[in-house]
Amino acid sequence: MMIYEKFRHEMKNFRQREIERAKQAKEMNLVWINLEKLYSRFDVDETKLANRVIDEWLQSEDSSLRGDAEYLIDSCNIRTAKDGLVKLASRLLEVVNPSIVVKHELEKVQRILTKIAP
Repeated sequence: MMIYEKFRHEMKNFRQREIERAKQAKEMNLVWINLEKLYSRFDVDETKLANRVIDEWLQSEDSSLRGDAEYLIDSCNIRTAKDGLVKLASRLLEVVNPSIVVKHELEKVQRILTKIAP
């Protein structure tokens, strides 16, 4: 379990550093680009750990963190994220009087689910 906690912490720190760099460069899409590059370099074991972290991010109350998870799942075609996406979609569907942002996120999650469904 210690390995996972360390890995999780390292991914969180990497993301935070990328957010700071992207803010300085005024190019927030760099966060997604560099998270995707990081993910693509992982070996099989690291990918399994990363998928757990991404699933945690997906269930976060922080919409920015969820957005990063959704991007990675979509761009890297992470099929193991299906259950997490279904759980998030259910949560978003339960929002009373959802804002346009919530509706947009729900549409995005449903689109990703359709794409990664086997």
